[in-house]
Amino acid sequence: MIFNKAYRLTGTDLKLRLSRNWEVQEEGNVISVFDPKNGLGALQFSIYFVEAAVGINVANELRDFLEDKTADAEITSFDNYAYSQFYDEEETFWRYWIFREGNHIIFASYNCSSEDAGSEDGSIDKIMKSVLG
Repeated sequence: MIFNKAYRLTGTDLKLRLSRNWEVQEEGNVISVFDPKNGLGALQFSIYFVEAAVGINVANELRDFLEDKTADAEITSFDNYAYSQFYDEEETFWRYWIFREGNHIIFASYNCSSEDAGSEDGSIDKIMKSVLG
């Protein structure tokens, strides 16, 4: 994936770097990123303003968020974000991230059918790396 356009996440200093064939749609506080021609899933960002975002444990937040979605989510924590991936009861493949930026908490999710799991991982990983650094 060659990056040739950037998109700023609304209300933050974060930029997504995207290939020219990926598009962005905004609805309220949800930003969707996808390949309309060859895409198999969608990457979505939800941005929330939180006064004390610095004190929030992102791994605990992700664990709480996923509690009603799956019983077997394994959370991996890094310096500035937490991550999980799993298949749900309908055999949909999910990837979740949560991270902080200033006074914002950002949830990111990607989903696709179980048959397509892994097919867009390279592109999704590059987009997420452009945001997370």
